[in-house]
Amino acid sequence: MIKQYPQLEKIEPSFGNSFSLRKFEAGLTENSVPRWHFHPEIEIVYIENGSGKRHIGNHISQYYTGDLIMVGPNLPHYGFTDRFSGTKTEIIVQMKEDFLGKHFFQKIEMTSIARLFEKSKSGLSFSGNTKDEVGQRLESLFI
Repeated sequence: MIKQYPQLEKIEPSFGNSFSLRKFEAGLTENSVPRWHFHPEIEIVYIENGSGKRHIGNHISQYYTGDLIMVGPNLPHYGFTDRFSGTKTEIIVQMKEDFLGKHFFQKIEMTSIARLFEKSKSGLSFSGNTKDEVGQRLESLFI
């Protein structure tokens, strides 16, 4: 058995931006072949259309249209949009943990967000109203 090591993916937001917002469509992007990778940025993935196998860290399960996933920094994972799984469209937000400044999340008002970022280091999957509302808001950014 050949052991595959995750590759570092370099994320470069557009000039002047502190985070990256992109939409991938199967067959139309460089992301059309899934690859095992990681990056220091936190990644929020909304599966706008499609389904397939979710492989994040040592977790493997299925994902479906409407799923909302948060992948923490340096957590290896496969991309979701690809010609093999049937996933057609995904929206991705990628940001460094300190994208709002080094001390922003140390403020008392940001405690719950800092905890969310910490939990993302193992990967998170959202459900119910959270995934529906966030998904709709992410979709509206591309209308």
